[in-house]
Amino acid sequence: MRVYLCSSYDVSGGAGRATYRLHQALKKMREIDSTLFVQQQEIFNDTSIKRYLTPHTNLLRKATCRSVPLMETFFRKLFTSTKEGSHSLPFLPDFQSPNIRYMNQHADIINLHWIGSGFLNAWSIASLNKPVVWTLHDTWPFCGTEHYPAGTDYYKDGYKSTDQKQYRLSQEVWSLKYKNFKKIKDLTIVSPSKWLAGLARDSLMFRGRRIEVIPNSLETEVFFPCRQAVAREALGLDLKKKIILFGSAAGLKDKRKGFHHLLEILRLIKEESLFDVKKLVLLTFGYVKEEFKDFQIAIQGLGDIKDDRILRLAYSAADVLALPSEEDNLPNILLESMACGTPAVGFNIGGVSDLVLPDQTGYLAEFGNYRQFADGLIKSLTERNKEEWSKQTVSFIENGYTLAHQGKAYSDLFSDILKKSKQ
Repeated sequence: MRVYLCSSYDVSGGAGRATYRLHQALKKMREIDSTLFVQQQEIFNDTSIKRYLTPHTNLLRKATCRSVPLMETFFRKLFTSTKEGSHSLPFLPDFQSPNIRYMNQHADIINLHWIGSGFLNAWSIASLNKPVVWTLHDTWPFCGTEHYPAGTDYYKDGYKSTDQKQYRLSQEVWSLKYKNFKKIKDLTIVSPSKWLAGLARDSLMFRGRRIEVIPNSLETEVFFPCRQAVAREALGLDLKKKIILFGSAAGLKDKRKGFHHLLEILRLIKEESLFDVKKLVLLTFGYVKEEFKDFQIAIQGLGDIKDDRILRLAYSAADVLALPSEEDNLPNILLESMACGTPAVGFNIGGVSDLVLPDQTGYLAEFGNYRQFADGLIKSLTERNKEEWSKQTVSFIENGYTLAHQGKAYSDLFSDILKKSKQ
């Protein structure tokens, strides 16, 4: 079975990283020949990852393809400047017609992932003539330009219920996508979280389509517990402090990840004397500005981490992961932290509740309830020891979120789709 995964990135960003992990899982399945087709490539020692599928792509086409992300960025800033969040425009030329023809000729299954930044436009997607499985990493496939709806539900009726000026472009983009996506005869939607699957079922775009839930996975041979003292010594962290971990690749630029909420939660802990803040350290990775170095609670930043070994040490060094996201699918950071034996406290939003089970793998707070969130952090720091938490979180990951689990689930789905397509 020849499967082509399409992703804007191989390992950049959460969606790229999740796609690469699935690709690794599929490569271990004997019955699957998996190829990862990407727009921007960072891994060059894996021949199963390709930027150009056709062997005779000329230099002009290659140069043109390389310019598409810059074009998309320009037009995105031009047309979506009045709206927050991440947006993608599916109407720019993507110059992928030779690769589309190649996949149509050679693939048994085409598995779309995050294809923003001008990678594949609506017409290219509509021209795929093999069974298509679209793995959702956010809501863009059934929304307009936006990757997350930010509390709106215009995707349910095709943006007919809004007359707000800032959504006019989304209305037009949604209509363009709807006209093209309905041309795909054999389309199956896969969501990593129950939450995102529910939104997809409610959407007008995918109403009546087959929708399955298959969680993301991770490499448990890479992410596993390390002794906390060893991890702290390696990172130069205080052995006696209680450490709360926060990570976001985009740092403060991504409001959706909720760092501003975490700062207010920490202020609440200090002002109401819920915990001796002199014994606390907020450990961060990603881009957190230096202006917070004089915050009331000590903040220590690890910067942008590219090495999984350093990430494993960071997760193992922490007592608890803080996940104050406003909207999220099934965060990689949550899988990684739990695999390293560190529980999490998060708002009860998105796919977070799929992984954070109260009193088992962490604590949940109702969105916006800072006191509940603070109480969850304090309980994690004071009422449970790290070894007890570690056993439960690691067991939870090993029983359902390994590459083997994900690979088998996708293999079974692909086989079922192909079987039904031949009937």
